[in-house]
Amino acid sequence: MNVLTLDERDRQTKSFREAMRTRRGIRNIYIDPKDESPMAVLDAVKALRQNEIVAMLGDRIESQRTMTFDFFGRPTPFPIGVALLALATGATVLPVFVVLGGNWKYRGIIEAPISFRVEAREIGTGPSGRGWKN
Repeated sequence: MNVLTLDERDRQTKSFREAMRTRRGIRNIYIDPKDESPMAVLDAVKALRQNEIVAMLGDRIESQRTMTFDFFGRPTPFPIGVALLALATGATVLPVFVVLGGNWKYRGIIEAPISFRVEAREIGTGPSGRGWKN
């Protein structure tokens, strides 16, 4: 398993995160959210083509590549990198959420897989009929 992650400036935080993930067999793929070149996610593409899992956080908006959707009654920007990566590689997206319960225990929720159609991007429309471009 791989996880796309931002590089940490603080060396202790980075070392701690790497140790925790490595112990569980998770490989870090470091990305720069401001780098829009296709080379920026090359390691993620390679992992997907080898049928490996690539985890991406959806709640950290670090770039301008977003689309706004109604989320619990509020317009909320969501990163579209996961959709672009899925379109480029043919990978299926599996939405997974981790929520904190009232008893201070985390609960994992796995939703139905999402497949993206290449035609949707070529036409320039995405969910809710909005364009994929900024």
